[in-house]
Amino acid sequence: MIYIENNLTNPYYNLALEEYFLDSSISEDILLLWQNENTVVVGRYQNTAQEVNEQFCRVNNVRIVRRNTGGGAVYHDSGNLNFSIITDYQQGDDISFGRFSGVILETLRNLGVDARLKGRNDLVVENLKISGSAQTIRKGRILHHGTLLCCSDLDMISGALQKDHSQKDHGQYDHKDTDQPQSHLVRDVPGQHDSGMFDSKAVISIRSKVANIQDFNNEVSVGLLKSSLLSGFAGSLPLKRHELTAADISGIHLLQNSKYDTWQWNYGESPAFNFSKKTRFPQGTVVVSLIVEEGTISQCAINGDFLGCMDISDIERALIGSKMLFADVAACIARFDAGLYFGGISADDIANCFFD
Repeated sequence: MIYIENNLTNPYYNLALEEYFLDSSISEDILLLWQNENTVVVGRYQNTAQEVNEQFCRVNNVRIVRRNTGGGAVYHDSGNLNFSIITDYQQGDDISFGRFSGVILETLRNLGVDARLKGRNDLVVENLKISGSAQTIRKGRILHHGTLLCCSDLDMISGALQKDHSQKDHGQYDHKDTDQPQSHLVRDVPGQHDSGMFDSKAVISIRSKVANIQDFNNEVSVGLLKSSLLSGFAGSLPLKRHELTAADISGIHLLQNSKYDTWQWNYGESPAFNFSKKTRFPQGTVVVSLIVEEGTISQCAINGDFLGCMDISDIERALIGSKMLFADVAACIARFDAGLYFGGISADDIANCFFD
């Protein structure tokens, strides 16, 4: 097995590196262990706006990127270690998640963490999720990758990901330790917001109760976890190391810039969806209803009992074609005197009404 060292934490670069080696001419098994800075990674077939708390991510400097594999949205930070395994695939091969989890489970148990495979693709300890994984097959190679929550900021997980409206309590990610300081999180926005309603064919994440590996053995650091996994995958033979060549780096950056670091991939690839949301302000209620296609607003209706003096259809028409990003929506509304149109409600407050 070849091990490719990667100490960069840029999520766009890291996913590009992963895809680059999935498509490379290397025929041997490949192992990657890597980390991202604060990032939400959405699944290949998900609606980004439906999965991500866009305002929270914007205020708290959380990046957003789409991956090549299916499954649900996940949060990465420096307390999370990602693993990627690339190997040959032929029709009829075993592609069960259990095939790839053996070394990881053994490593965790050697560290005193009694992890087990649950369901399709989760590793759990005491029925709390510490790892999720996904995979894709392309050109005779299979990529299997996943997360390992070692000491992640679980409050950031619950803030960055949207609530799971399929659950009765509408709860976000739950976890064992709720005493972590939250002073660095910016959560409050003006107005009383009802949860936005989505109608979409996208795959929706189901939030699981999660925990950190350190909850079960506080001596396990990310560094220890990484070195233990390297030893586990090496077995009785040393891993062969591949140093990135100039051609590798150029190819990775090309893929990063043309795909992973683009609005089109991260938002424009989302399935079409309808969205509606009601927000109550002291000056009145604002109801936003949208149809969004390929990440841009194709239809827009703004209603409510706010005391505007101007025809709101001016703004509705102007928003057609805007990308479903806060900066774009806010910039469009800022072209108008929002106070006159919305009876004293500010442009930024109105822009927040467009996001769940």
